[in-house]
Amino acid sequence: MVQDPWQQIADTRPFLHNHVRIFEHQYRHATWYVISNSLAASYFRCDEFSKLFLEQLNSVKTVGEAFDAARVQLPDLAPDTAEIIRLLAALREADMLAGLPEVEEQGAATSAGTAKKPSPWLQAMLRPLAVKIPLVDPDKWLGWLAPRSKAVFGVPAIALACVLAVWASLLAMSRWPELVVHFESRFMDWGNVLLLWFIYPLLKGAHELGHGLVARRWGAEVHEMGLMFLVLMPVPYVDASSSSTFANKYQRMAVAAAGIVVELLLSSIALIAWVWLEPGTLRDAMFNVAFIGGISTLLFNGNPLLRFDGYYVFCDAIEIPNLGTRSNQYLAYLFKRYAVGISGAKTPVSSRGERRWFISYGIAAFIYRLFISFTIALYIVGKFFIFGIVLTVWMLFLQFVMPLIKGLKKIAPEVAAQAKSTRMKAVCAGIAASVYLLFFVIPLPHSTHVAGVIELGDRAPVRSGADGFIAHIIAHDGQKVSEGDILLKLEEPGLQSRLQLAKARLYELKVRHQSLLVADLNAAAQVVDEIRGARAEYEDLERQSRSLEIKAQRDGWLSLGSAADLPGRFVKQGDLLGHVVDLRQVRVRVAVEQNDVDDVRRHTKRVEARLQSQPFKSVASNSVSEVPMATNALPSPLLGSKYGGRIPVDARDEQGLKAIYEVFQFDVELPALSQDAYLGKLAELRFVHTEQAVGIRLWRHLQLLLTRQLAG
Repeated sequence: MVQDPWQQIADTRPFLHNHVRIFEHQYRHATWYVISNSLAASYFRCDEFSKLFLEQLNSVKTVGEAFDAARVQLPDLAPDTAEIIRLLAALREADMLAGLPEVEEQGAATSAGTAKKPSPWLQAMLRPLAVKIPLVDPDKWLGWLAPRSKAVFGVPAIALACVLAVWASLLAMSRWPELVVHFESRFMDWGNVLLLWFIYPLLKGAHELGHGLVARRWGAEVHEMGLMFLVLMPVPYVDASSSSTFANKYQRMAVAAAGIVVELLLSSIALIAWVWLEPGTLRDAMFNVAFIGGISTLLFNGNPLLRFDGYYVFCDAIEIPNLGTRSNQYLAYLFKRYAVGISGAKTPVSSRGERRWFISYGIAAFIYRLFISFTIALYIVGKFFIFGIVLTVWMLFLQFVMPLIKGLKKIAPEVAAQAKSTRMKAVCAGIAASVYLLFFVIPLPHSTHVAGVIELGDRAPVRSGADGFIAHIIAHDGQKVSEGDILLKLEEPGLQSRLQLAKARLYELKVRHQSLLVADLNAAAQVVDEIRGARAEYEDLERQSRSLEIKAQRDGWLSLGSAADLPGRFVKQGDLLGHVVDLRQVRVRVAVEQNDVDDVRRHTKRVEARLQSQPFKSVASNSVSEVPMATNALPSPLLGSKYGGRIPVDARDEQGLKAIYEVFQFDVELPALSQDAYLGKLAELRFVHTEQAVGIRLWRHLQLLLTRQLAG
């Protein structure tokens, strides 16, 4: 018969290794202790009772005697023996404790949490986007460099960094359209991608150097430096986790934030340089540094929802260590306690105010990790289709299946012990049914937003036919006119006198030609050439005279814009003076990207438009027609990124009409409104699609992506 686990170890005398140290920390006005293994860079947090118990073990006492002695001194903090077994097992597994035997329970060797760590290759498989390879021990040269870099951490240097960061932020806001154009036209160019492969490791190397220098500045040891393949890209890393033993939380926060500060400083300098540099490779490199240092900080390193630098800064700032793991434990506790109904489930909440952090952080971090993982996977799918599909499936397995299996295995003994199997099955079935309904049954609203340019037709513009001064306004703004009606009259001083002189000269040459036909045929032939020239001059002047009358080219309503400023104004030939708006033929031409064209083409129920001239009024339309064939040419430069539009255009195209990728154009007919409503050029359109479940939409998009890949 197998003994009780506590009876198996109660008479043993385990002890902490000499390389193990215990450090005191303060969290939310409570004292906690960090157990450090200086050889393996592993750390555990424990409470005051556990610390006292471990100190007792370093004498001649057995486990049972040490537990009884600690319980006498701290009776209110004493845990049950199962927790003591888990603590000892974890310390032994981390090579901090010696002299503890294996514990057998129901015929199986166990130590309540002593599961072997996965091998390095298995860890790499479980984390395919972040594989670490240790290379060197940098502690000696970091120790030499840290005292010589004190000026970098002084008040003047920090003040200068703040000034540069503010300056760069102001430049980014003022040059935002240019930054967008540069990103969309240059960032994914193959030459720039190659440049990124050189810049990214160097920038991250400076980031990691910041961690190491700040950690060594306050006496922490840094014994590991290597490469981490982050989304297939080699990135240097430094293990500065020994700083977690610092008693001062601000020192711990400084070490964690050092890399972020270095990147932000370099990105600020790079952005300032980008503004002043001429187009070329060096300017592209500066943009890459600014982009990586800014965006990666926002999405990854500085974001507390991922377990990178910002996470550790955040944990120390709110004084809740191990926030991510304990949040997951608390959510699991809520599930066991209230969903399954397991009594005696222990909450990880140890101080006031932690509960709301555990709930909010656990949910937010889970959603954000899924978002980032799928975003990266879908990006790789677009670039390397087969590999991306495999990676996406594997990440689904890691994010959903594995945690589910581990959680069910962990809760299974408690469920069986308290006869909650039926309730557990019912809860799991309910969750599965809810997920199925949410993703594959319940239809959700879906729409596509695009910008469009209003097309009034080729005959709508009212332009000056000649140079001259506006003398008379015949038709007034808002007046209904017909094709051929005179709208305005111009005057050009001297034109009429030149016209009369040309007419008189032409008449004179004709009379002379008639008289020479009788007297001298050769001379008459020469006069014929002069007549041709005089007639051409007269017709040109006559055409200019007629052009002084500006006429409507179509039926509609006249819109002159600033009509009060027109009288006496000098205009050149071709100047735009207004429009004749035909409310029966107004349409909006939109450019739709390839990812959205299927929804617009096949699943549009209605279209809602907001005109630039009336941004708070929505105009409905059901008339949509597709322009045949995809094209790189935009219907208007206003839709392209060069002039603030959403579609990236080739930076080398001076007109701003050549999109980087092909787009599909659609015409949307708009109903009749006042003529002024259509003169804003741009419109924002919302294509409202048939409601569909999220899972069905994702599956359809995957099918389209597969079709495009096979067609390519």
